[in-house]
Amino acid sequence: IGVINISNINDSGINYDSLDTINEEERKISRYLLEEGDVVVATKGTQIKVAVFESQNRPCIVSSNLCVIRPNPRLLNGTYLKIFLESEIGIKLLKTLQRGTTIVNINYQDICQLEVPTPSLDEQYEIANEYKEGLMLYTETVKAAEKAWNSIKFDLSKKLF
Repeated sequence: IGVINISNINDSGINYDSLDTINEEERKISRYLLEEGDVVVATKGTQIKVAVFESQNRPCIVSSNLCVIRPNPRLLNGTYLKIFLESEIGIKLLKTLQRGTTIVNINYQDICQLEVPTPSLDEQYEIANEYKEGLMLYTETVKAAEKAWNSIKFDLSKKLF
């Protein structure tokens, strides 16, 4: 069973390749299993991190430093909620819930009380799709830049010897 930690969450989502694993009977943790579209929020640590879970070929859960919000798909799109929580207003709202100054500590019950502006579901999906397209362009650009940079470094290292 994959375990998502805060360190597995980055700007482009969850790095599923680096998940820790545990051996546990699925029935014992069935109520904690993540579902497609679940929003994962860091409730402890030094940063506010938010991600949307995507289905994997193995069951996954979150560590105790994260909480899971399961939006009702008929009312709220998970990606839209992530975008809102990472917006300037969303971050300010989450910061008002923080206890402690250096280490973030947010109570799950407080997160559940947040009021999220919800445009129509069609508008939410439109915003989410635009975000996903932009994210895909961003990740492809970063990969291409890293590949080019590594090629340049390799070529330069050959000239040294």
